[in-house]
Amino acid sequence: MKVAENFSKISKQLPEHGEIIARMQQFHEKKLWHQLTEEIVKFIWLDNIAARIDLVQFYNEVVLDFAPRMNQLRLCQIASEVCYHMTDPKKKLEFYEKLSSANHITDDAESHIFALSLYVRAQVENGLITEAMAVLDECETKLSDLNYADSCVHAAYYRAKAALYQYKQDFSEFYSNGLQYLAYAQVEMVHASDLETLALDLAYAALVGENIYNFGELIESQILNYIKGGPSEWVWQTIEMFSKGDIEGWESLKSRCSNQLCQLFHGNYEILNQKMATLAVIELIFNRRSSDKNISFSDIMNVSRIGAEEVELLLMKALSLGLIRGRINETEQFINVTWVRPRVLLPSQIEAMKNRLDRWGETVKDALNLIENQMTPELIS
Repeated sequence: MKVAENFSKISKQLPEHGEIIARMQQFHEKKLWHQLTEEIVKFIWLDNIAARIDLVQFYNEVVLDFAPRMNQLRLCQIASEVCYHMTDPKKKLEFYEKLSSANHITDDAESHIFALSLYVRAQVENGLITEAMAVLDECETKLSDLNYADSCVHAAYYRAKAALYQYKQDFSEFYSNGLQYLAYAQVEMVHASDLETLALDLAYAALVGENIYNFGELIESQILNYIKGGPSEWVWQTIEMFSKGDIEGWESLKSRCSNQLCQLFHGNYEILNQKMATLAVIELIFNRRSSDKNISFSDIMNVSRIGAEEVELLLMKALSLGLIRGRINETEQFINVTWVRPRVLLPSQIEAMKNRLDRWGETVKDALNLIENQMTPELIS
């Protein structure tokens, strides 16, 4: 009875969506649960739907009416969207606790991991960190026991893990798990505002994270597109500059956006300068020919804009972090670099590498022509 009443109520509230509401009512009457589930997914993701109807009431009266019979992963996705519009963190916690303990959820391993992951995020939002860590450990155990899990399950797990590490301000772990989340997430089912926030959070973590010197994966994920063209576009520009070790661009940005940089990074400002200096040196090494890997301290000072007394400290840190391998010659004031950590390259860096390979090919060709031209008939025979 409540289901029919709810459909009747929302059809009056949303006359322009009468067609989809009629289909939902028809599928419910005919007990076509799969078709009904898919229509509900479409319905609750309509623009501004949460502002016009009571989604929680719709969930309680319609969705829960046939919840045990529907695809349980879809139920978790629907529940996540309904809860997204709740403003009270405690109500979110209660909502997800009830969802994750429902028998029809606990009986399905994938859905249970999904629901528990949602519950973890609510716990973190309520500051229940110890409890959240325990539940997350349970999720990890359950996930490792599965031979296969849907991508949405992995996405929910990594998003919960990222939220926990973000709360703990462990930027490297947040960054790593955030990228894992993006690898599995269906971005079309994520609100654009959330993607914009996540883009800013990941960019911040990448810049201040102690061991993060590779920004190519973040750029490749496309999430930074959500801050392009807006007031935070300078953050995207910063990431691109750091990825290229563009210290001149960084110095220019600092003069143009000093207020924004100070406001966002305040206590971590010096970390950014040190990281940029290191990345500028790595870019210098990357652009050298393989036969020219003795990098003088003076060259390092020029590209990194640091003093002579700081060069060895910078190189020792780069060596200790595994960014490069080599040997420092203090007497001759240079470092011989034998290896640079692989990283995801930007298109401009790939183009530079292609040009170097082209030049190398021409050198080999010229050497071959020279040998052929100098060969005598006696040598040929």
